[in-house]
Amino acid sequence: MVELKVFCYEASVVGLRYVANPTASPFRRSIWLMLLLAGAAFTTFQIQDRIRWYWSYPKNMNIRVEHKEELRFPTVTICNENRISRKTADERGKCIVLLTVRFYKSIQQTEEHLTNRSVSMVI
Repeated sequence: MVELKVFCYEASVVGLRYVANPTASPFRRSIWLMLLLAGAAFTTFQIQDRIRWYWSYPKNMNIRVEHKEELRFPTVTICNENRISRKTADERGKCIVLLTVRFYKSIQQTEEHLTNRSVSMVI
C-alpha cells in the first residue's frame, strides 16, 4: 500500500496525487477520482473512435497513365566542390602506396630474419 501511495505522488498523471492524499477530505478526493475516471473514459472513447474511423475509411485510387512524346530534360550543372585537387590526390595516393609497400617489405624482412634465426638455433 505504501508503494502505491509513493507511485501516486510521483506519477505524472495530473490528479493522481490528490486522490491518494490522506490529509484531503473524502469529498475532495472523490471529486478528483471522478475527474480522473471521466478523463480515462473520454480518452478510451476517443482512442476506440479513431481506430474505428481508421479501419472504416474508404480507400479510393484513381490512376491515369499519360505518355508524352517529348520530355524536357532538366538543366544540370556539375560543380566540383572538392577542396583537394586531382594533382594533390594523386600525390597522396602515391605516398600511401609507397608506405604500404615499405610496410609489407619490412614485415617480409622481419619474417625472413625470424625464420633464419630459428633455423640457426635448431642446428
